[in-house]
Amino acid sequence: RNFCTVDTSLALQETETCYFLVINGNTQKRFTRNIALVDYFISMLGEEETEELLKCHNGEVPIALQVNILKTDREKLLASFTENGIAAKPHESLAECIFLDSTGTVTSLPGFHQGEFYVQDCAAYMSILAAQPKAGETIIDVCSAPGGKSFAAAILPMPSSVLVHS
Repeated sequence: RNFCTVDTSLALQETETCYFLVINGNTQKRFTRNIALVDYFISMLGEEETEELLKCHNGEVPIALQVNILKTDREKLLASFTENGIAAKPHESLAECIFLDSTGTVTSLPGFHQGEFYVQDCAAYMSILAAQPKAGETIIDVCSAPGGKSFAAAILPMPSSVLVHS
């Protein structure tokens, strides 16, 4: 098991190259990543963990939706998706998060134009939950483009004010 780089002319940019995972002389997987980053991962994690990390980065990520609890709840939104033949499932631990397997165009989903949900990665939503804003606090989001975390904080079930600065 080892990583080897190939001709950087296959690269997308000067700092990227294609990495191939070679097991017993057979090329198994291809990853296109920043050279220095992959070398750093190998030095810190070893080849096996780096391979797992790169596999995760190459995989398809489901689309995450955050439910606008001011308009609907997760169960109603999931029921609407099911009625319309849309494969969706609740997040295991985030009560207001839904994963979509495949959708086509998100803007064509029922509830989108009514503001019942918005697309946001679960990690972004979790940053608001981790901050644990309290009633009456002012939240300053200094990294607010396009404003999903600010919106998530604003719709939490407690009165607070949100000051957005981008």
